[in-house]
Amino acid sequence: MKTYHKFFFFLKFLIVLIFVLSKFHVSNFSHKLEKLVENIFAIYVGVVVIFVFWPWTERNIDIHDKMLVLSAGTLLLLTKNYYKLYNEFITILKNLFMSIEIPQYSYLN
Repeated sequence: MKTYHKFFFFLKFLIVLIFVLSKFHVSNFSHKLEKLVENIFAIYVGVVVIFVFWPWTERNIDIHDKMLVLSAGTLLLLTKNYYKLYNEFITILKNLFMSIEIPQYSYLN
């Protein structure tokens, strides 16, 4: 395992630990902590993907790189608030359908 694998593994462990603590509402500022973890994790996934798949290097992708990207993608999917996403989607659909205007034609002149 290369040095950057160990570094990313440590960051992943730290992010998961903070995420679990924020989900169990251990602190008074867990909502802010959850938003912070989501933002940090989005940056983490972006850096991992760019680093592993940088097109101007002559690096072969080994099993550790594949596992790194797999774990980053899996954690990205796990950290999303799907209930909030569903509510926002339904709200947008309701607003979209409520804003559609049906033309009224007068057939009796």
